[in-house]
Amino acid sequence: MKKTTYLFVLLFMVAQISLAQDIYKRVTINNIDATVVEILDNHGIDMTCGALFLDDTLQLELSDNELQTLANQGVGY
Repeated sequence: MKKTTYLFVLLFMVAQISLAQDIYKRVTINNIDATVVEILDNHGIDMTCGALFLDDTLQLELSDNELQTLANQGVGY
């Protein structure tokens, strides 16, 4: 009985952990300038790993929380 209970709890925990992962979306910010870079930096959005700067655009992969931060700051994407 104890083994069955432990196995059930373990499987439940694994399922919870696997479903709790964040979903990231690839977005492009056009007309990137120093103000936008400063906003991203001040709000802790990582631009060192996976960020792609092309001409005057920036391509990032952001979570829903980070996208909400961009919207709150008035940064279009």
